[in-house]
Amino acid sequence: MLGPLYNTTCHHQSTPSLSLSSSFLTSSIANLSHTSPKFTILDLGCSTGSNALTLAKKVVNQFKSHSCGVPLTYIFNDLPSNDWKLLRSTISKGELNAEIKYVPKSFYECIVPKETVDLSLSYITAHWLNPPYLPSSSVLIQESGCTGVWKVKAHYDLVKFFELRAEELKCKGEGIFIMVGGGEEVEGENSGDTPYCNWCEPVGLEHSVFTEALSRAGLSNRNCFVGYYMRTLSEVLSALSYVPSLELLNSSTSTFQISTESTIEQADLAWSIHGCSIINSGGLNEDEGERVKEELRNVISEYCSEGGVVPYLCVRVKRKLRN
Repeated sequence: MLGPLYNTTCHHQSTPSLSLSSSFLTSSIANLSHTSPKFTILDLGCSTGSNALTLAKKVVNQFKSHSCGVPLTYIFNDLPSNDWKLLRSTISKGELNAEIKYVPKSFYECIVPKETVDLSLSYITAHWLNPPYLPSSSVLIQESGCTGVWKVKAHYDLVKFFELRAEELKCKGEGIFIMVGGGEEVEGENSGDTPYCNWCEPVGLEHSVFTEALSRAGLSNRNCFVGYYMRTLSEVLSALSYVPSLELLNSSTSTFQISTESTIEQADLAWSIHGCSIINSGGLNEDEGERVKEELRNVISEYCSEGGVVPYLCVRVKRKLRN
């Protein structure tokens, strides 16, 4: 779901997500490995494949170590607008020992027929909201009550996400879902809050760097927004409670440390993830986009002179037996 530039700028970001979920993934595959004569794995939001391939190799190798010779089907999913040519090229180089399928759909709709998936995976994607129904308010305009609007939207989107995954999973099938988020929610409005995020500190930093970059580029009057929401763990568990067919097995939170030596790389990573949203929502032309990107490098170099953190959270679920 992150766009083609993500493939070339943030392969290192697979490390924290894989580390955060490693024990969950091992347990899920061990549980599933002797339950079926064949297995289907679904990767949601695979982008152009660099991180997705790293994960796929790990998953396929673990399944094969438990169930030698058992057929595997590995399905890569992302939006129709994804760079599918690059994705296919990336995945083909991995020579995965599995049948490969590609499904261009939003993960806010059913990706595959019901009850066909053994293991559902979403690595750093579920914080993205359903674009057609995003709130109209800009994250760069701090309107009263705006945070609450995005919070409600994020709740309903995550409930929908869980409901769809429950439909796709076989009985006793499992899902591991990682997203940017974490921290503890603080009650009340704060003029520094961003409507697409919760109140943890890295959010304020991220909001301020984009706002400052737009201002320095002379574009502070543009109505830009980014369509995601950084949930707290309690918000994720609340959404999960609305889907009784899914059982929570594990949950955890973690952080990724941004080194002071990699601020330019982090700025390019941030732009690769958010640039399209900012350009499209604000109606920026190519030159204006380049100005914001360049200013973002300067701002992040200043703001992250002592490093920074990105929070993650992860949940592991199981599909309960159907009545």
